[in-house]
Amino acid sequence: MLDTRLPCKSLADGSLRVQDLESFAKEWLNDGVYLRLSKKTLANRGIYLRNLIWFLKREGFETVGFRELKQFFCYFDTGHEDPEGRWGNPQEKTPVKTSTVATYHRHIRAFFQWMVKNEYLASSPMNKIDAPKFRQDAIQPFSEEQIEALLKAAQYTDYPKRDYAIVSFLVDSGVRLAELCGLRRKHIDFSNMTARVLGKGDKERTVYFGMKASKALRDYLREEDRKEEDPIFLSRRGEALTDTGVQQLIDRLGEAAEIRGVRCSPHTFRHTCAVQFLRSGGNQFSLMKLLGHNDLRMTSRYVLLAEADLENQHRAHSPVDNMKKIPLRRTKAAKV
Repeated sequence: MLDTRLPCKSLADGSLRVQDLESFAKEWLNDGVYLRLSKKTLANRGIYLRNLIWFLKREGFETVGFRELKQFFCYFDTGHEDPEGRWGNPQEKTPVKTSTVATYHRHIRAFFQWMVKNEYLASSPMNKIDAPKFRQDAIQPFSEEQIEALLKAAQYTDYPKRDYAIVSFLVDSGVRLAELCGLRRKHIDFSNMTARVLGKGDKERTVYFGMKASKALRDYLREEDRKEEDPIFLSRRGEALTDTGVQQLIDRLGEAAEIRGVRCSPHTFRHTCAVQFLRSGGNQFSLMKLLGHNDLRMTSRYVLLAEADLENQHRAHSPVDNMKKIPLRRTKAAKV
């Protein structure tokens, strides 16, 4: 149980004692439980604050304010160079993306805003720290030839039916990686070719798949009976396939299919599904619902890409430009 004796409020300079920060962090997470935030969101919040506290203690800071937080965010640029790895984790040896730093900034800012709201702080030290500027990764979907190559590569793995079904379902349904791994037998409705997935914020939605993906799933599931609560996609050990397991599979398939010029990741299948949906005449409002977006901002990025593709296709295949040249005959001007 959380100690109901709250730590002292901020010091005279507006900073907070590090020893008090841990107690406030626990209270903030408990508040998230009360607000019914998703388990994933709560887990991530715990990671962000735990890493912040780890850094403050490692540096020997007794208080946390603007200067300490500024140093914390600067640490992202050099943390991977530590002999013991970032956060003291030997596996954290690679630089972080700017988007990751922005995510930390957003959640830690939310924590200090909560502190101000509850009158534990007079003002947030995060107000003086701007979010990092970054350009979102450009959307680059797979081409049809690349999808065919990935499907072909899936047929030559140790688990060809499973891997073929994974690739087919990813590109046909547009599900997120976590949604794919969370699928259970009870979630698949073959008669209507639909599946129920649990998306971000624990929001459930229905996704759809076609005849080919349906056949791939059926062929795979015939290998072993599944109970209603059993995972659809199993690992080598017979357990639910994890996010990491699927990512490693896609990496291997990408190498075997010799995919170049496109990031070979589970999320690229989602991009591909979205763009192909629009190219085939689907509208962005339907796509927003299918992908589980809360608004049209992300969906609009797909629209722009699809429209650019149509323009390029027309320029390459203009009906008139590609007609055989017909010599013009000089004729008298028609009266109009």
